[in-house]
Amino acid sequence: MIVGQIEKKIELSGWLLLTSVVGSSYLFMPGRFTVGLLLGGLISFLNFLWLRRDLKGFFRRDDGKGKLSMIMKSYLRFTLTAVLLYFIISRQWADVIGLLLGLSLVVLNIVITIWRERKNLLAGS
Repeated sequence: MIVGQIEKKIELSGWLLLTSVVGSSYLFMPGRFTVGLLLGGLISFLNFLWLRRDLKGFFRRDDGKGKLSMIMKSYLRFTLTAVLLYFIISRQWADVIGLLLGLSLVVLNIVITIWRERKNLLAGS
């Protein structure tokens, strides 16, 4: 059950991290940079949640038909992400550096959360 608890902590801390980083950026950085952080953070975090849901469904199936479905969903997620990023960058809706930093927030959040929960993870194994 510890995995479920960590998933919830990753989700909650992800929203808190995104909110605090975007809020701080709004106060101290140019608008396009803040928009980049917000869009990048939303894209990466929603992509992460979508992947998590798909993986849970994949591992719950036992009929052997989930592999193709998982591959197709991964391609769909990748394509939608690429199209969104293309439009954001080509239309210059956001600063590219802010966008890249926003996209990296999910990884930072996962690393921080796992680091903070390492004792619980090791005790639960």
